[in-house]
Amino acid sequence: MHTPARKNLISAEQESIMEGVSTAAPTSRKLEKRREQLLDAIHVLARRSPEMFELEAEDFIRRAMWSERGRDPSFANTLERWLHSEFQFETFATVLPPDAKLERRNIPDPDLTELRQVDRAVFAAIQTKFDGTEDEPFNHHRWDAATRDQFIVLGMIAMGGKRGERQSRIVHYLGLGTPGPDDLRGSNTVRAAKIAITRFLRARVPEAIDVFAPATGNGGQRLHRIRDTEMARMLARYVLNHPASLLLPDLPIMAEPL
Repeated sequence: MHTPARKNLISAEQESIMEGVSTAAPTSRKLEKRREQLLDAIHVLARRSPEMFELEAEDFIRRAMWSERGRDPSFANTLERWLHSEFQFETFATVLPPDAKLERRNIPDPDLTELRQVDRAVFAAIQTKFDGTEDEPFNHHRWDAATRDQFIVLGMIAMGGKRGERQSRIVHYLGLGTPGPDDLRGSNTVRAAKIAITRFLRARVPEAIDVFAPATGNGGQRLHRIRDTEMARMLARYVLNHPASLLLPDLPIMAEPL
């Protein structure tokens, strides 16, 4: 059931980015683990009883959006079109109104004064990549698939902070399904996104070193990190305040991030 657009399901293994913030309380981890298991159960039911799953999933989406938006006939019509036909061409995130937030966030804007000058240049280049310029702004609804993948990969790795993010979880939010032991498609997609971001930055900030630290581990357990904690924090603030943040998972519900 979960696609990159359904971002409000939270991983127990996601770390707080802010240095010095304690990890989530055991109760929080237990709750997050329960949500992961419920999500897994939904995947099983979707495979075993697809017709029942489809009916229940549609009803759940309608109720969730009614709770979020209230009476909104215009969006209700958009939602119905998506449920019946446009799902073939558009992700759920692309049909949501720009002000829609399924989980309310209180994330401060990036404070670039905490970064070195070269890192501020890297950050400015990242903004140009995803937002364009004043003369030629980008709209995330018009991103191509590669740019969308790069936003998700960079965002999730930044949100992982010092610990980083597991490759299997990134692949999941890229919408590539549950990765198997030899998931070359998912691995290649993550690798391609990191290479594209690195090349983009090197071309614009030659004096900067790679934004990504060397990955460690193998397969789905491979960990990807941002090389610097402060940079990770700034990038996480940026992506979580971005209109495309609906493509990303949330931070731990009990954490005080950023």
